[in-house]
Amino acid sequence: MQSGQRTLDPAVDAIIRFAVEGKLKSSGNCSVRSVYEAIRGDCEAIGKSVPARETVLSRIKALKADPQCLPPEVAQEVRSRRRLVRGSAEAPHALCRVEIDHTLVDTHIVDARDRGPLGRP
Repeated sequence: MQSGQRTLDPAVDAIIRFAVEGKLKSSGNCSVRSVYEAIRGDCEAIGKSVPARETVLSRIKALKADPQCLPPEVAQEVRSRRRLVRGSAEAPHALCRVEIDHTLVDTHIVDARDRGPLGRP
């Protein structure tokens, strides 16, 4: 099999799907580390080649991105995490809500008469 190819043995693909769905059902999240050993053990048990970690990661991302591929309760959880939260930040009067931007700024102090740079604070 060549690198970048998306075809897997259907049995191995089913093993990955089963492991990922099981993990998503139990915890609501899934990582390669959390399911790879189970996938490896199942593939070795049926005599199939073990997929690469990147393959498992791409399958996890595909399953998480498509709620239709997941069981209803897991799909509902994924949808609720991704839904757009609408609302507004209201302030009844001035300075009721203050937000601070911690972006670094390169500041220079300049001379008041000729605007020449004096240095940094």
